[in-house]
Amino acid sequence: MFPHTGRSIEILYNTGYHFRVDYLPDQQLRWTSLADRADGGPLTGTETYHLHQQSPTIFTLNWIEDSGLTVSQNLDFAAKQAYTFMTWADPTARGGRAFLEHVGRITML
Repeated sequence: MFPHTGRSIEILYNTGYHFRVDYLPDQQLRWTSLADRADGGPLTGTETYHLHQQSPTIFTLNWIEDSGLTVSQNLDFAAKQAYTFMTWADPTARGGRAFLEHVGRITML
């Protein structure tokens, strides 16, 4: 069980992405973009995630969005850091998938 269920955080990434994340019951989260989305993507979404607890304060969450975007996110609540790796379909990229790695600062709400 994810101990942050029922809580919310903000993540401001070094890439300029900025999200509010609400952790819902049943291993679901709702993300809301707080920054302009240049790619025209959605501004919010609700996702079912898979959870792996690495330590009392470090968690890995993985999910696949309806668009095919995949997200693997390591959250270190003690260090207040998020390490996120995203991939999406791109026929010009290696293996047909483009990626973005970014590091963010977690703020508990």
